[in-house]
Amino acid sequence: MHHKINLECISQCCNTVESGGTLSAQVHHHLKKLAGVNDVVLFTGETGTGKSVCAKMLHYLSKRPLDNFVAVNCGALATSLVQSQLFGHEKGAFTGACQRHKGYIESAQNGSLFLDEIGDMPLGLQINLLDFLDTGEFYRVGGDKPIHINTHIIAATNSNLEQAVDNGNFREDLYHRLHIFSIELPPLRSRINEIDTLASHFLHQIDPRDHYELSSAAKRAIHQYHWPGNLRELINKLKRACVYAEGKQITPYDLELADISDNLDQTIPMYHADLRKQRDLSERNTLMAAIAKNKDNRSAAARDLNISRNTFYRLLSKYQLK
Repeated sequence: MHHKINLECISQCCNTVESGGTLSAQVHHHLKKLAGVNDVVLFTGETGTGKSVCAKMLHYLSKRPLDNFVAVNCGALATSLVQSQLFGHEKGAFTGACQRHKGYIESAQNGSLFLDEIGDMPLGLQINLLDFLDTGEFYRVGGDKPIHINTHIIAATNSNLEQAVDNGNFREDLYHRLHIFSIELPPLRSRINEIDTLASHFLHQIDPRDHYELSSAAKRAIHQYHWPGNLRELINKLKRACVYAEGKQITPYDLELADISDNLDQTIPMYHADLRKQRDLSERNTLMAAIAKNKDNRSAAARDLNISRNTFYRLLSKYQLK
């Protein structure tokens, strides 16, 4: 599957680039540095961290024709036609090839070709891609003349390519070729200090006229949630919340984070004159918040608190939280 980016999407990317938008400061710095690079750029990171958005932003910053951005999901390439889909074919190259066909690479002439989920690219195709990256030339299926193309290759994966190399599912030479310029996108849980700003940014993008805002309880909930789906999950929850919100203030229930909010409400500390009791209450509240954040995964909660499992379970017993 592939598509060419539309101008509306480019416009949104332009605005995001100019404002810093959803990017961490470090990623924003990398994109500006790599804007003039013609070599392949690889984005890595968990699903939903914004790899495709970064690819579009890099294309915008490169000053190549805005509407000539071709995106290909490598995992969706048809096994029997994969060579033809990427490199094209000549008339008569195989049964059913009634005319010459341009592949995705040729369609991205003078633009950018985004190879999403490159870790899923069939092993047999990887050597052809490596040859193209090294020479800038390729052959259509059934062709005998090399075709030179000026296109910027951008790739992305949420897979562990190093492990794929060890397992024999990814070529080591291609792995090293892709890692000349590699940018890892951080998961949302490592950017919790930015999440209020990110949520406000997305709410404005979702509906710039209605000025939705998060309630105090909703802000506490998004700070405690683990966000396994990263930025994409945050956007989807905010879209839902804008539909279900009663009025312009979004609650944890609108975000489907009511369980976390309820747990947090039970942990709000009350003033107590006895310092020891206050410390115990604070420690108990911290344990409960860590458990809620990690969806009752006790080992993960202990890691978050930077304590051993033995200490964690001793504290659970002390505060009768088992």
